[in-house]
Amino acid sequence: MPNIATPKLVAIKKSYHYHSSCYKQCMVFRNGNLRLYNDDDDFINLNVLQSGGTFSNTKTYARTTADPGLIQRAMDQINEGFPNTFCSASSPTQLIIATWIDYLKAGLNQGSNFQAIIATNGNNTFGIALYVDVSITSATTGIGSYVNDVDVPSDPSFFPFNTTVMDAPTMMLNSNIPGTYIFSLNAIPPDPCSSVCYSCKPRLVQLACEAMRINGEDVPASCNN
Repeated sequence: MPNIATPKLVAIKKSYHYHSSCYKQCMVFRNGNLRLYNDDDDFINLNVLQSGGTFSNTKTYARTTADPGLIQRAMDQINEGFPNTFCSASSPTQLIIATWIDYLKAGLNQGSNFQAIIATNGNNTFGIALYVDVSITSATTGIGSYVNDVDVPSDPSFFPFNTTVMDAPTMMLNSNIPGTYIFSLNAIPPDPCSSVCYSCKPRLVQLACEAMRINGEDVPASCNN
């Protein structure tokens, strides 16, 4: 039988919102799974790199932090994949950091090393998956959930490498750091035009000015700014 072992339990000081539910507790399993619970025992599963086997050599670390330097680094990375999501006026207020070391290390398997970071400001919640070394050829990845008595299996297409994970550390995904994938954990993708970090009005004005020039119309002086 696979040895999943006792998960790490992390109390979340800042609530995380997903599918209109508020998640207040996190469990990090040795099998590569991060699970967020709410008060009704609903949960979402983030399968960072889930597989079966012997986990006796697998080490997991989990913590929450509000360290300004770490929050700034996470904010910068998330804005690479999703521009204008976070800024000084609406920065993440807390991170969950889960790390797996020597995952499934046994015999000829040298083990895998990877990390998941969850960032939120109470309205927007995003994740960062970082794959440093992967020594297994396939695994379950993606997000599943059990919400309002509805069980949704993990969808491997959530991650761009699907179940073929060995090449993940060298892949350039939606970050300038190899092996890094940034993803939204919002039930509805945030609208950048409604973000305090970005205003669509200047772009709309620019488009209106361009249309007037194309049509040969006189443009106001503000179009030349």
